[in-house]
Amino acid sequence: IKLIWDVEGSQVFDFRENPPAYRPTKIWDPWIWKLQHYLPRYCAQSVYRVKVDSDGAVYPCCVGDQGVLALGNLFDADFDEIWNGINSQDLRRGMMTWDVPKLCRTCTFYSEPIGPESYLPFLDDVQEDLGGTFADADMELVGPAHLYRAPEPPVLEWTRPHGEFTKQYVVMGLGGESLDRRRIEVPPHESSIGIPESVWNDMRANFGYWWTVVGVDSAGRLHRASSVRCVIRHRPMPRIEGSTLDYGD
Repeated sequence: IKLIWDVEGSQVFDFRENPPAYRPTKIWDPWIWKLQHYLPRYCAQSVYRVKVDSDGAVYPCCVGDQGVLALGNLFDADFDEIWNGINSQDLRRGMMTWDVPKLCRTCTFYSEPIGPESYLPFLDDVQEDLGGTFADADMELVGPAHLYRAPEPPVLEWTRPHGEFTKQYVVMGLGGESLDRRRIEVPPHESSIGIPESVWNDMRANFGYWWTVVGVDSAGRLHRASSVRCVIRHRPMPRIEGSTLDYGD
């Protein structure tokens, strides 16, 4: 049993033999990093921990109270029934689709999601694929807005540097990593392209794909946009019948 009090600062009492080090904060936790990039706005609390009140009510986080956002009650069901129950499933479904309960919409985990990045791991592989290294970040992404989410593919837009390119690509990676990379060739003189339907429909629904633009000049040097944004192919998921979570509608 680990008991944590957070009144004035933080005190940790761990009664296990040879207790492991206290978990990293969410800023440095690699699991949280992946969750933020693969599923932006997905609150880690819904899969990471629970709060249990003295009356037996189980909540996914400290914000839930007085029955609002309750997943169940330990006086009525075993913990595994609650953890895998209808409300828990419905909350996680909502985190996947951004159809979250009313209380979650004002929480910073949801309302202040991760912003654009300056660099992500999949760009290392882009350099290797194109046989070069980035010389300049002299382009800027214009649209769509970061965390664009829709069922239909967007038109991607960016500014062009003054020089000429021999080749130009839109590159993207699932979660900002190299698990599922895409590279779309763009005519060197263009500064926008609609994501092809074939590419869009092959992307994992409700997951974050981080994208930017890369150009190759006549000397073989690589240029890129100064930021990396996220797009999400939205696929709705119906609310689970029997859920008592309050959506405010």
